[in-house]
Amino acid sequence: MSDSQEDLELLESFVTESVDFLDEVEPNFIQLAEDAAEGMVDYEIINTIFRMVHSMKGSAGFINLNVMVGIAHEAETLLDIFRKKEAPFLPEHTDLLIETCDILRGLCNLISETGSDTGMEAEVEAMTAKIIEAIACARNGGTPVAKTEVATQEDTKGKEFSAIEDLDDDKRVDFFNDFMAEIKNILSGIKNISAKADSLKPEDNDVIDLHILINNSVGRCIELSWEDGEELLRAANDLIKAMREGTLSSSSSAYEAMYNAIEMMQSACETIIDGGDDDIMGSDIVADLLLSYLSDELREKSGQTIYQLQRKDEVVISELKPVAVKPTVAEQKPDVAKLKVIKNVRRDIRVDLDKLDNLINLVGELTIAEAMVVRNRDIEDMDLPNFEKSAHLMHRVITELQDIAMSVRMVPVAATFKKMRRLVHDLSGKLDKNIKLEILGEETEIDKGILDQIADPLVHMIRNAADHGLETNQERLDAGKTEPATIWLKAIQKAGDIYIEVCDNGRGLNKEIIIAKAIKNGLITDAQNLEEQDIYQLLFEPGFSTAAVVSDVSGRGVGMDVVKKNIEKVKGKIFVESELGSGTKFILRIPLSLATIDGMLVRVGDSRYTIPITSIREFFRPVISSITTKPNGQELVMVRDNLYPVVHLHKLHGVKPDSVQPSDGILIMMDMGSKQVCVLVDEILYQIQTVIKPLPSSIGDVHGVSGCTILGNGEVALILDIESLEFCIEQTKAMSYELSLEGVKDTTI
Repeated sequence: MSDSQEDLELLESFVTESVDFLDEVEPNFIQLAEDAAEGMVDYEIINTIFRMVHSMKGSAGFINLNVMVGIAHEAETLLDIFRKKEAPFLPEHTDLLIETCDILRGLCNLISETGSDTGMEAEVEAMTAKIIEAIACARNGGTPVAKTEVATQEDTKGKEFSAIEDLDDDKRVDFFNDFMAEIKNILSGIKNISAKADSLKPEDNDVIDLHILINNSVGRCIELSWEDGEELLRAANDLIKAMREGTLSSSSSAYEAMYNAIEMMQSACETIIDGGDDDIMGSDIVADLLLSYLSDELREKSGQTIYQLQRKDEVVISELKPVAVKPTVAEQKPDVAKLKVIKNVRRDIRVDLDKLDNLINLVGELTIAEAMVVRNRDIEDMDLPNFEKSAHLMHRVITELQDIAMSVRMVPVAATFKKMRRLVHDLSGKLDKNIKLEILGEETEIDKGILDQIADPLVHMIRNAADHGLETNQERLDAGKTEPATIWLKAIQKAGDIYIEVCDNGRGLNKEIIIAKAIKNGLITDAQNLEEQDIYQLLFEPGFSTAAVVSDVSGRGVGMDVVKKNIEKVKGKIFVESELGSGTKFILRIPLSLATIDGMLVRVGDSRYTIPITSIREFFRPVISSITTKPNGQELVMVRDNLYPVVHLHKLHGVKPDSVQPSDGILIMMDMGSKQVCVLVDEILYQIQTVIKPLPSSIGDVHGVSGCTILGNGEVALILDIESLEFCIEQTKAMSYELSLEGVKDTTI
């Protein structure tokens, strides 16, 4: 291939799209295996996979990646056998096709690194041989899949489509109506190009776009088993390909011949929709006419002799009606009466993640600049009604811009969750356990950067659930468990956080074993003062493992501590719930985004703090009688017959406050996981949407703080980290106790 910038960009785009395809297709293979094991096969899934493999093969051939084309072609052939019901799809076919995906993924990596798909010939040949053997077995002994149970009409809806001859009348019309839209796009593209054919260059976007349209439509004909249409489109594809490669000069006459051929297909579609057959009289002659523009060498190279269709109804040339000569394509006008509404399709564009990061950073700086203008001290006491109107409009626009910029980075968790299907499938075979994965809430969206950070932790947790959490098949039978061994992967959004749960219906966690192991490892001396959550948190200590046997899956004590560290990197927390004999649930609480928050600005002395709005329950000024102090110095406030700990930020950060006693200031009650805590402040200022900035490394860690932000007047406000306030409570306990020993009045419970 050429080393030009255009070719490199084309390769990069191909690799990205192919990897996305492989990520999407693997879960479908596993779903097919599960269905096949129950005697039911969803042929719509097979058709979907077939179309995707065909598109991938076509794109690979488009840029001369012949090694990939070869293995993709054999995989396509095997899938074609299944989709036409010439042989049953069996569960054992899944491993073969997944292994094929691994080879294709390896080729994608190779292309990304070297720009070529050569270098894995041995692996590709071995895999291709396996597929060819499977094809031979399927053709020699394959029989249609027999249904093992009577399904309702709702159950079988959309599951019995194979080739065009299997379609009922309504589906036949629907498919060809959709195909008509594609054909009209092609005709429009040809018409657009024909008007400027003599001045076009092979690398022009119009030529490339038309080539892609035609190439994709070949796959649609294969999907519909429409041989005559495929014959015409393949010839047109060879013609436009030769023009793109520069081996055939662009000419209006060639495009006119192409237009006439595609228009024949359009007329045939209308006939099919009206109930006629799918024959296109003279399609082979028109295809030869298109290929006549190529030299003999190019025609042979095009592969026409390979895919030339063997027609059962050979047409006698003398009986054919002559092809009418059309006016110049540029002079033709579309028949408006015959135009049909084309469905709106989603338009996507790939953007480098670094560009998005830069965009969000700039929007953040814009937010800070807006605050510096609106809250400038030079205009604090001035009456400027017109300025305030303009400032309000600017604030609204910047807020919308910030929301849009943040939404661009938000992606569904579906792609990451679906990758876990392959993991569970492999673990099920390796551990000899029948494991089922259920995915819930896959449409939930989260920041792309955060999602990348939690992908590895999810892998570790699912591996542990499969190995430690779930019993063997025999153990489940002995325990009287009739339901299948299942792992649930669930995502749900609550306020400003995403909750991701990894659950299993296995043996559950034995707290006594965890405590004994922790004491043996020197992590604790006794468990007298440990609550249930404290015991479960021992699982995340480095080197901790309750596995009796070390395997290649787990048991070395490496993994869960890494999980905790990765989750904490994105300001997340892990909670564990378990019932012995019933199962375990790991709950990840993760922020939607790390870039901005809606916060409440408060003052403690001369310091400013920002508290996330989603964490605030209420704020109030307590009375003296509601404040009490424990013997260890911890202050508590009673609210509606419940006691809540009080955090003194001025004690933690060495700030001189206006209010030393809670009754003199304002208490803000905030959610801290499943608990609540009250933070003492001097004044509540105003609500702001703020950009999170990391603390300078020279400052080090500041207790209870996750970052900072710059205010409009240039001051820095610290952003409270609600989840770490539990540690702050312990700090204030000690400080309060020391003060009480020095003579500060101490009221005990």
